[in-house]
Amino acid sequence: PAAILGDGDISLVHQNIARVLDIAFQPIVDIHSGRVFGFEALLRNVAATGFASPVAFFDSRAAAGDLPEVESAIVRLAFERFVRIQGRENVKLFLNLDGRTIAAGEPIRSTIAAMKRRYGLSDANLAIEVTERYDFNANDAGFRALLDLRAEFGSLTLDDFGAGEGSGQLVDER
Repeated sequence: PAAILGDGDISLVHQNIARVLDIAFQPIVDIHSGRVFGFEALLRNVAATGFASPVAFFDSRAAAGDLPEVESAIVRLAFERFVRIQGRENVKLFLNLDGRTIAAGEPIRSTIAAMKRRYGLSDANLAIEVTERYDFNANDAGFRALLDLRAEFGSLTLDDFGAGEGSGQLVDER
């Protein structure tokens, strides 16, 4: 399963991820107007990496210690695919981020900032979706990193709110 990561060179990681994995976009629709106001980037083709699900893939990368770098490569892929959408200037890219990647701080912040600059996107074009699998209350540094992302990029959303344990505690206690 780790074959897509090459020798650890981050440019090779990105090339291999872009070759094997893919991004699908789920439209986010305003229920009142029926207008598409954004697209959620969803990781696809993880079975080609030898994992049954994105969760298993991310857990393996966390165990290997390279989740922030791998997820940064996936974020680059999502931006590269998003900018191909006609009318992208008027919609948001919803990026799901693993809480462990957010808690790591800098790697993902730098990647998102670089991609925004490269493709001329503003904060209005971006929403960070926080998955519920990570308990931000268990780690002050993780919660601080989450707040830093919100301060730098504006919009945070809760992905699949109510499906796990982390976000409910985040809303209740913070």
